[in-house]
Amino acid sequence: MRTQSLSFLNLMILPVVLGMFPLPVTASDSLPIGQLVMQKYWVVVHTAPDGLRYTIKTLDGIVVQEGLTGQLLADLYPGVYDTLSHAIAKPPAPTNKIPEVKEQTTTLDLESPPR
Repeated sequence: MRTQSLSFLNLMILPVVLGMFPLPVTASDSLPIGQLVMQKYWVVVHTAPDGLRYTIKTLDGIVVQEGLTGQLLADLYPGVYDTLSHAIAKPPAPTNKIPEVKEQTTTLDLESPPR
């Protein structure tokens, strides 16, 4: 009976201890949000707490570089960075112009059946 209560107690304490010492997040642990297959490389884009991270793989799937920041990607693989930077949507430039709103009305004929 004592061994059962100890194992149960260990199971109750283990999540608390693990929560106190979180494991570091690596690029392989983060969430992949996109990928780009190029002529020589396969680039996987991951989310990370401090921004996007990039993993460079060969077309065979062998990891060449993992966890690269955008700046490191630009420094080490400028062609890949240039291609990726054009593929990422950027928000429109802010303007002070208020968009024009056109009023539009629609008349419904409720007496005749739809076609």
